[in-house]
Amino acid sequence: MSNNAKPLRIALALTDVPGSTFGNAFVSTLDLIVTASGNTYKGNVFSGGFSVTGGAEDTRNYVSRI
Repeated sequence: MSNNAKPLRIALALTDVPGSTFGNAFVSTLDLIVTASGNTYKGNVFSGGFSVTGGAEDTRNYVSRI
C-alpha cells in the first residue's frame, strides 16, 4: 500500500578497498540519486535534516542517504 504522506528513507553503503596512503585515499564513490515526482535528490544533500534538490554529490562518504 502506498502512502505519500509518510517520509521515505533510503541509504546506500559500501566497503572499499584500501586506497593510497598519501593524497586522495578514496578508490570508489557512491552516487546515490533518486528521482521522485519529477525532483532529483542526491545523497547527503540536506537542509534542516531533510533532503533537498540540487547541491553537489558527496564523494567522500561510504554511506549515502536520502
